[in-house]
Amino acid sequence: MTRDFRAEAEAFANYLLADDSKGSRRRVGDKVIGRCPLPDHEDKSPSFGFDVAKDASACSCSEATGKGSALRALLGWKPDGGNGSSAPGVAAPVKSPGSCYGSLDAAALALSKRIEGPEAGRWIYQRADASELFAVLRFNVTKTGDDGSPFSTKEYRPVRRDVDGWRVGDPPAPLPLYRLPLLGKSRLVAYVEGEKCADALAALGFTVTTNAHGAKAADKSDFAPLAGRDVRILPDNDKPGEALALDVAARLSKLTPPARARIVRLPGIAGLGEGADVVDWISWRRGTGSSDEGIIGELSALFASGGEPAKTPPRTESEPVLIRADSIEAKPLAWTWKGWIPSGKLVCWIGDPSLGKSLMTLDIAARVTTGAKWPDGSGPAEIGSVVVMSAEDDAADTLKPRLMAAGADLSRVHFLTMVRKPDGRQSSFTLADLGPLEKAIKSLGDVRLIIIDPVTCFLGGKDSYVNAQVRELLAPLAELAARFGVAVVFVTHRPKGGTTKAVYSASGSLAFTAAARAAALIAEDSDDRDRRFLLPVKSNLALMPQSLAYRVGVKVLDKLGEIPFIAWEPDPVDVTAEDIISAEAKSAKGETREVKREKADDFLRDILAPGRVHSVEVMAKGEAAGFRDGAIRSALRRIGGIVRRNGFGGQVFWELGTPDPAPPDPHTSHTSRTSDSRESGKNGKYGGNEAAGDREEGGVL
Repeated sequence: MTRDFRAEAEAFANYLLADDSKGSRRRVGDKVIGRCPLPDHEDKSPSFGFDVAKDASACSCSEATGKGSALRALLGWKPDGGNGSSAPGVAAPVKSPGSCYGSLDAAALALSKRIEGPEAGRWIYQRADASELFAVLRFNVTKTGDDGSPFSTKEYRPVRRDVDGWRVGDPPAPLPLYRLPLLGKSRLVAYVEGEKCADALAALGFTVTTNAHGAKAADKSDFAPLAGRDVRILPDNDKPGEALALDVAARLSKLTPPARARIVRLPGIAGLGEGADVVDWISWRRGTGSSDEGIIGELSALFASGGEPAKTPPRTESEPVLIRADSIEAKPLAWTWKGWIPSGKLVCWIGDPSLGKSLMTLDIAARVTTGAKWPDGSGPAEIGSVVVMSAEDDAADTLKPRLMAAGADLSRVHFLTMVRKPDGRQSSFTLADLGPLEKAIKSLGDVRLIIIDPVTCFLGGKDSYVNAQVRELLAPLAELAARFGVAVVFVTHRPKGGTTKAVYSASGSLAFTAAARAAALIAEDSDDRDRRFLLPVKSNLALMPQSLAYRVGVKVLDKLGEIPFIAWEPDPVDVTAEDIISAEAKSAKGETREVKREKADDFLRDILAPGRVHSVEVMAKGEAAGFRDGAIRSALRRIGGIVRRNGFGGQVFWELGTPDPAPPDPHTSHTSRTSDSRESGKNGKYGGNEAAGDREEGGVL
């Protein structure tokens, strides 16, 4: 059988990446680069590279330089999958390549010979079940300085327990804390820098731990075993020690539950010099005549006093806020009006003008303030106060008389009209600042219902057609409603262009109906113009309720005359919102051209009324409202719209101008007019830039 060397090289490349315990290797094209895979080469500055196409490797060490087959043989790698895995070239989950030593002593001896220094310390890290995972070895080394004089230093090497022996290097992160099994259930734990300091405190009888690899490696360790404990951090007398103390304190504060971390500064350690640690301090106290019992008492008093609070550094990254499901107290869903208005949620009511939307909200308010039964016979309503925000009706001559006709308890109805600023000035309330509404809910104490009519008048300058802007306002409102258990019913109009599905029946952004947990359509009975329907559109929390019908009746009140009120029919009706939308769509097909043009003209005037609008935005809003591109461009000509450009080839904006009902004679007019094809431009459906021919400033379409 012919040997597939390219496939073998690819498999070996995958092996090198999979067995990278230090996470230094990466694939760049046909090359794997990073640290040398040979355990006897520390390669602190990564110098290794393996070329898959050439099946060759190169490294600063000669052993790892040459043909790929030679390196594979050196590592004991086999192309047939004999690497502890069932798949060719895939590293075994535990077993690793390189030199394997039969004992930790053998590994220490080999490292000592390579480093050329005697072993001077050994610290074993264990899993929670007390099984050995890895060791940190310290070696004293003599080196030569730049001036030729010798100096002593120390070097550390990790050696991990593998399936077939001991190998140089860390096990996969996260690493366990030092002396992990000995932490037990101790409430108080001391935290120091380095294993030597931990052993010194442990010898005095304290529960103590540290992380592997020094002050800059706390991120490699798992701090979860310290959750909920009292931790006393004893920093070394240097900047790295202070940094470690703050780092550890920050990590402890993020645990669930958080550990209670305090920093304990050993008295007199500052006088012991830069870098002094717990071992130095204990030695100093013994040198001053203190017994071990005295040192234990002194440390115990320091730990009991609590030390100083850890000043954790400000967070620079967002953190997840997790709530475990079993910690949440389940509760039944509450309703203001079963099926129609859930308590603590947003509810959207949609309808055309003059169908009684506002009148119906006042009918609902009257039932909440008096505890009357609901129109479908359910109830009675839970009595409470109602906050009304109305932008279209006057409280004195419209809202109050209608509440009276509905039988409301007027002492429980409150109109939120203005907001008083700290300097005494008053301004209109908007959903951009919910602070005044929250204060109103708290001050009244029994608010059950909030009415916002229409919601588009309270957006604080946000665009009702932009999903992100609408959600930005409704999300805090939903949170406020949930926090106080208050139902919020907001009213909005239908789009002028019509829709094909009931859920899209709200004018503007889909976010209005998406954010609401229940929505209803208010529509006219096509067979009886005096009869109206309340039709469920969506219900995220329960089955859809049955549709209801009503008429607008009239009551005569003293000195106020005839006042309208809602007269509900006693029985539900077999009509759905989809039935109404479907019937309207069929009817729209038979609309005269004049009616369609009038709707498009009205829509465009509404969009451009506030001022200049980007052409892309106009066309997108037109599409959302159900108008074709050509209908919007034709409407712009009819209403006298103006196209303006920011420089040659720049962005195009539309605005209202002087109506020009009669198209100009193309043979006599000197005004450049944009054709439909040019307006589409070269930048997609809506034309982010107009065609180069449209260069007139203020050209009337």
